[in-house]
Amino acid sequence: MIKAMGGFVFPPHWHTGNEHLVILSGTVNIAAEDGQERDARLVPGDYLNIPARRVHWGSCPTDCVFYLYVDGPDTYFDAKVQRP
Repeated sequence: MIKAMGGFVFPPHWHTGNEHLVILSGTVNIAAEDGQERDARLVPGDYLNIPARRVHWGSCPTDCVFYLYVDGPDTYFDAKVQRP
């Protein structure tokens, strides 16, 4: 479970496993890089799967709570330092 205050920004990063998000409260904006950027605005009850090694980033414009699960060992790589 991750709880973030409104205005929090998740910088560009990636994981070696698939990432699964379920939004419990608030709003989460996510964008991903895969040849083109895609934006998603997620609200309570929404589910999002981010495939392994896809660079993504996001923000919580309001206070938010979400469940995050990564297949396999949890990894986090800063996309500015290391690209998949």
